[in-house]
Amino acid sequence: DCAWLRITGEVPADAAGARVMLGIRGEGLVVDRHGSPVDAVSTVFQQGDLPHSAGRFRPVGDLLAPGERVELFADVSYNGFILYPVGRGVFRSAHLAVRDETAYALYYDYLTLAVLAGHTDDADLARELRTALDIAWRHARSGELVAARAALAAPLANPSTSD
Repeated sequence: DCAWLRITGEVPADAAGARVMLGIRGEGLVVDRHGSPVDAVSTVFQQGDLPHSAGRFRPVGDLLAPGERVELFADVSYNGFILYPVGRGVFRSAHLAVRDETAYALYYDYLTLAVLAGHTDDADLARELRTALDIAWRHARSGELVAARAALAAPLANPSTSD
């Protein structure tokens, strides 16, 4: 399955720093109105892929200013033989979103340490990481994202001692 999507719009006055979010079940190349590549998107996962922060949506292009016009074209395709039967490609939507940079950074800080904690053979390191992750989780659940990132700062700053 393959299709071209034309995505147009204008950034609202209260959406400084907005970014286009494209939701498809498949892959796509996004180009500007001149045909120059802007970005590529994929929501198709293979075994071993790490989760990403945007769920079913992928950020496309640069941050936008209020009043800025958006005109993008997406050549989207769906190779169903990998995960789902052919014919099930779905365009979910395209919308503007303003990303919370602290939440975004926290997601990847947390993910990095969670993966390390699950794969290290060093029991002391795993315990230290899980403690920091638990503290960060409690802060995040309370809406204290800066404090959550601070709880992860020391373990993230530690240099690797493995070969």
